[in-house]
Amino acid sequence: MADELFFLIASDSHRHPTALIQVWKRQIRTPDALLFLGDGLSDLFAFSAEFPYVTIYAVSGNCDFHRLLPDGSLAPEERCHRLGGLSVWMTHGHRFGVKGGTGALVREAERERADIVLYGHTHIQNEFRLQRQDGGSVWLCNPGSIGDDGSFATLTIRDGVPLIGLGKL
Repeated sequence: MADELFFLIASDSHRHPTALIQVWKRQIRTPDALLFLGDGLSDLFAFSAEFPYVTIYAVSGNCDFHRLLPDGSLAPEERCHRLGGLSVWMTHGHRFGVKGGTGALVREAERERADIVLYGHTHIQNEFRLQRQDGGSVWLCNPGSIGDDGSFATLTIRDGVPLIGLGKL
């Protein structure tokens, strides 16, 4: 049997915790964790009240004035995790000027040697793959805004190979 992990990716809930709860409930399979990319950290408290067993990896965004997470820790502005054998770098994106393009984000991804970069801030859902200067590749994904239009993304990692899906409520 293949080694497989499944993650729900959301960003920019902006005081709409019910959207996070609804999209979690609508997944065909229960995700292994929620990857939250900022601007709505306070919404994670309502989410955690509904799903207290769920692992949440989160970063803070430019609208997150209180960076406290439901587990009592503080959300960093960026974080990198090893998930399913891949390096997954998470940021909200505002510090990298993503509304004007992804150039600075891609340069930072190369420095981080990330396999996958997850970012928010623009409220525009997308995913694409780029070649790194070292010959490797990096996947970039913005799940859009779960609070604005119900957009989200999923990440499946099967035997070290990523598959990103885009969705809307």
